[in-house]
Amino acid sequence: NMAPQLTSLTINPPGVAFSPNLSTSTSGGLIPGGPDQAHIRSLPPSVRGLDTPTTTFPRKLYIPGARTISWSANDPNIDDLSYSVYYRAQKGKTWKALERGLFETYYTIDGVSLPDGSYQVKVVVTDAPSNPANEARENEIVSKPFVIANSTPVVTLNSTHIEGRSISLPFVTKTQGSTIYQAEYAVNAGDWHIIFPEDGIADSVSEHFTLILDDLKKGEHTIAVRVVDSVGNITTTKKSVSIN
Repeated sequence: NMAPQLTSLTINPPGVAFSPNLSTSTSGGLIPGGPDQAHIRSLPPSVRGLDTPTTTFPRKLYIPGARTISWSANDPNIDDLSYSVYYRAQKGKTWKALERGLFETYYTIDGVSLPDGSYQVKVVVTDAPSNPANEARENEIVSKPFVIANSTPVVTLNSTHIEGRSISLPFVTKTQGSTIYQAEYAVNAGDWHIIFPEDGIADSVSEHFTLILDDLKKGEHTIAVRVVDSVGNITTTKKSVSIN
């Protein structure tokens, strides 16, 4: 018996969740083998595919906080495979089980239940479903670090400096667990425009910006600032100024 192999491990974008997408060709809507298809897995592969549910690619859903991992595996003996998924903080030493005995090649983590920070996952594959316990073989793969961040960026608008028809609005952005990805502004509910931080690139947990607007008309204006972090969390705030 040769060991199964894990050939890839993907950390999908934040908020992407997978849902099973089953199609059946059975009469009366019955699922052979019961809900968990335990009996089906005991049949030879050449027989198993006849008149049984078939799983197509899973549907992708957007769920805030979700982090989905997916992987690919193969087995030289064409054995049935099952998977276990573990996680740990990036600097942690102990792997904690998320799920054991999976037959799907994906797993969605409820990121909301974990503190903000950097994590790794490990997937262990085994051919135990097709072999006696003393002959079963397994393998594993470990992901690169990825970020879970549920807190939205904090935006602090400082005092506005007005000179004639021009204004200068400095502001500071901060994140927890992620980094600043982009900042934008809009005037009087108009189009959004990107603004770069003072150091030229948005890539840190804290960034300083200075928004300068010229040739404003007299009267009151509403300035909106929108900040997005590296995992898609968004914060929007606004400030009103008057040009005399």
